[in-house]
Amino acid sequence: MARALPSKINLIPYNPVPGLPWKRPTAAAIERFAERLYPRAPAVTVRHTMGGEIWAACGQLGGLEPRA
Repeated sequence: MARALPSKINLIPYNPVPGLPWKRPTAAAIERFAERLYPRAPAVTVRHTMGGEIWAACGQLGGLEPRA
């Protein structure tokens, strides 16, 4: 799909949320994924993670009550 449209891909590492099974990939895994995308989509950016303190990242919220 990325080859068919002029696009920019932003990769945002997942912020772990207590009680959910998913984990953040390692920095090396993120970089390998970005390198695989690069020939297909020439504009790939790995973003700095923000929002970990409120269980938020890339549009996802933990859905739990705020931490005190």
